[in-house]
Amino acid sequence: IENNVVRQVNGLGLDYGRRQTFLPYEVPADTPKLAGVGIIVRRNAFFDCGICSMQGLGLICGLIEDNYVQDAGWHDVEKLWETGGMKLHYLKHALVRRNVIRGTIGAPGLWADHSNANARITQNVIVGVRSASYGGIFLEASYRPNLIDHNIVWDCQPHAFYQHDCGDLTIANNLFGCCTKAPVQMPPPGEKKREVDIETKRMSSVVNNRVAGNVFYGFAERGTTVLEGLGNESDYNVFVNPPGAKPLDLATLRQKTGCEEHSRTFTATLEFSPADWTLRGDLPIMECPRLAPLRADYFGAARRGDRTDAGPFLKISLKPEMVL
Repeated sequence: IENNVVRQVNGLGLDYGRRQTFLPYEVPADTPKLAGVGIIVRRNAFFDCGICSMQGLGLICGLIEDNYVQDAGWHDVEKLWETGGMKLHYLKHALVRRNVIRGTIGAPGLWADHSNANARITQNVIVGVRSASYGGIFLEASYRPNLIDHNIVWDCQPHAFYQHDCGDLTIANNLFGCCTKAPVQMPPPGEKKREVDIETKRMSSVVNNRVAGNVFYGFAERGTTVLEGLGNESDYNVFVNPPGAKPLDLATLRQKTGCEEHSRTFTATLEFSPADWTLRGDLPIMECPRLAPLRADYFGAARRGDRTDAGPFLKISLKPEMVL
């Protein structure tokens, strides 16, 4: 599904996925009944979709890339729980990259919902989200490894990244800036209602999550809200605030959470203009361990060795003005 323009839709701009129990071709045995297999959604533009630009009940071995979404969710029905700039379900062996989501109203920017496994969400730009509860990127109820990396989330409400009921999640080398609450929000699983994986039947638990090598700008005194213990960790992050803002008290945060041992604070000015998609300012440089799957930065410059630069950009890519 590529090179289409979808605009002024009352509900969903695109509904992809599998809606029948039987198909005329074989699918993996562990594929959920409501799942699309091998779907590609590429280079489409979505404007003014009332509920969501795209949605589908499952995406196995799929690719969603280079799409543009603007002003989705204007019905403001976030409590419907099925709205967003993009609302994706059951991603498995799937890649979501280089999409731009702008100006989402009453909904998360990019919401990957339930039982995601081996999904990578990378190089997306999400700006101007107005969500009541979640924020720029929202990953929900997923219990096997998933990777959120090299994304830029800017000027979103309330959080840059939000997850609940997720384990084995890695959030690495992103740039999150100027959101109203936490750069990463990770609450404990609900006591009354706990999610169950559709394949493994595993109960939800917030364990073994890793937040590393990110740059967080303009969050004032807010650090990452990572559930203590249970294998969760947050470290090697760069907390940057504009001149005059009170910096994060890392010493207190370390004592309270046991996290951020190697993280640092800086003072600098960064500006992102969605009018011309330009990031301006001086991005501080700090080294962090390189995670094995991260072989290139946001612009495709190769990451090599055991250590690399924190954030989505290598220093060889940094310029006073960068068009994203």
